[in-house]
Amino acid sequence: MVDEARFLFRLGRLEADLAELSKRRGMSARELSSNLATRWSVERGLHVVIEGLLDLGEHILSSDFCIQTTTYRETAVRMAEKGIVRDAAATALPRLASFRNVLVHEYVRIDLEILARLLEEDIDALLLAARDIRNREWTKPAGA
Repeated sequence: MVDEARFLFRLGRLEADLAELSKRRGMSARELSSNLATRWSVERGLHVVIEGLLDLGEHILSSDFCIQTTTYRETAVRMAEKGIVRDAAATALPRLASFRNVLVHEYVRIDLEILARLLEEDIDALLLAARDIRNREWTKPAGA
């Protein structure tokens, strides 16, 4: 069963983190390269936001659909299949789940061009995913 207060608190924190990350939109790879503190904040911000969305998705999949996933990518795909996230968020989230793994496990070798591109092109998808989760427009199966 979902702890509603905890769920909404986590979603609110995620939305605040996403708003802060959105301020970095448009930064170039060169800018990220020249300012370590900013690069770290972008890397950590993307990690926290992507992982937070996927963690909430795991919670929804489990509580509303009785689905357990084993990887973040699978969680993202199932979130799209079940209509938890839609449109651009459904398309981007599996790819971003894979990038989350790069952020966590390959952080020494992150391609700053890719990081800058994700920061520019995928913020809207992350915003849409958070909105979709807040709006809760998916349909629970009967008896769930």
